[in-house]
Amino acid sequence: MQVNHPLLERIARISLIEDGIGILHWSAETMKLEGAADSHSHQLAMLKGTAHDVLTVLNTGELLARVDEDSYRLDDWQCAYLRDPQPLTAGIFRTHLRERYHGH
Repeated sequence: MQVNHPLLERIARISLIEDGIGILHWSAETMKLEGAADSHSHQLAMLKGTAHDVLTVLNTGELLARVDEDSYRLDDWQCAYLRDPQPLTAGIFRTHLRERYHGH
């Protein structure tokens, strides 16, 4: 059974936005299209601001506080990620997201 926790969904959104930021950085560095620097700069700023907004909405603290209360209905990996969202764990979480949303 798949359990959707609001904090996991929020982290998933941030992860996908960060993936977009990475692609945009790559595109800006490899393509170097004439006159595109200002546009890329504005796009990156907007995406970074959006990721920040998603993270800092008012109830994030409440969701973090509820992790222990909700742990009985979460998978082991979900509990581990919410307690320790380090880069290695984030990579595992991103893999899970890709499998869940894209089927590979």
